[in-house]
Amino acid sequence: MTFLPLAPGLWIPAMAWAGGDFDLGQRATLVALAAFSAVWVTALGAAVGSFLNVVVYRLPQRMSLVRPKSHCPKCATPILARDNLPVIGWLRLRGRCRACGTPISARYPLVEAATAFLFLGLAHFELFSGGANLPGGPAMPTGLAAVLWHLQPEAIGVYLYHITLLATLLCLTLIAWDGFRPPRVLIAVASTVGLFVPVFLSVARPVKSGLPMSIGPRWQLQSELVSITVVPAELLEGGLGLAVGLAVGALLAGAVPRGQYRIADRSGVIAAGGLAGVFLGWQAVIACGLAAAVLAIGNAIASWAVRRTLPVTGIFAATVLVHLLWWRSLSAWALWPGARGWNIVRRIGWPDVAFDVSSLAAAAAATGLAATLAGLIAARRNTPTAANAFASPAPSGSNAASDAN
Repeated sequence: MTFLPLAPGLWIPAMAWAGGDFDLGQRATLVALAAFSAVWVTALGAAVGSFLNVVVYRLPQRMSLVRPKSHCPKCATPILARDNLPVIGWLRLRGRCRACGTPISARYPLVEAATAFLFLGLAHFELFSGGANLPGGPAMPTGLAAVLWHLQPEAIGVYLYHITLLATLLCLTLIAWDGFRPPRVLIAVASTVGLFVPVFLSVARPVKSGLPMSIGPRWQLQSELVSITVVPAELLEGGLGLAVGLAVGALLAGAVPRGQYRIADRSGVIAAGGLAGVFLGWQAVIACGLAAAVLAIGNAIASWAVRRTLPVTGIFAATVLVHLLWWRSLSAWALWPGARGWNIVRRIGWPDVAFDVSSLAAAAAATGLAATLAGLIAARRNTPTAANAFASPAPSGSNAASDAN
């Protein structure tokens, strides 16, 4: 039997109606497997989202992620296990504490649902396609059958690496929304993962710097069960990405308007830029920064009508998500800075000397100008960067329904 290759698209219908060597019974089996896998990945994402609620609430206040256990912030009644299920628990309680009836913020199930969709979306575009969204095309076995029936640690490792970045950026967005600076422990853990995983899984960061430092020794570690290639030069790649990412984040900080949450959002977007650079490389973070700066202009203009602005940290996180899902396609787009520079600059006659570096420097300059313009527009109105109605409550205990510990 041959395996069905699945590019990003409607993979469940594709499996259902594929021809070739699949008979009706095999198609039904693949559809059932696809549906089960989708439900499983979604449930896993919702559970992680429940934990993210804990991280977002507790870490900025320097609370333990383990103790105290989940309880109502008003009456201190412990949350029952059946009420602590992601999304479902909140719906069963109708958004109120079972014991005292205190309202539970709708933010908790929304974060859980958003994380579930992040997990499923990235699995759809990257894991089951064998990395078809990444520059260079599929570098791993493709298709749900190939991934699950013939387990590919490399494909799963790349997926987990990128979903870690997206989950961290979601945390930074929510923390900035609440008016807190990014917790150092969260940044330290995420940075460590971003720096060291590519040393053992080089394909996790598919676009290299192109500089001489990217060429270094490779050490092969083999055993009866696994073969690992260690690439120490990836640490330098990650360090360069971190430096460029922090610079891009600093440029985007200029788009943050004055207001109650300005310091939190500025710190958040700088941290988000650094992490994106570590995980994806310096070219990717410049592309995302330019897109975020342009969107920040629209966000600043919109604030005149709606009297509030979104966190710039969240805008940048959204561009990282789009970049990751459509990385390969966007890299060939003239208006999107790609792995080999900014194509639109080449078309208007930019010099060929060190084109990738010089044209991306032009993209960085454009990012700074756009961010500055967004900041000037937003400065005309002294608005907070987040909507207080959606902010997390500040009880003395843990959050009401979403702790996963």
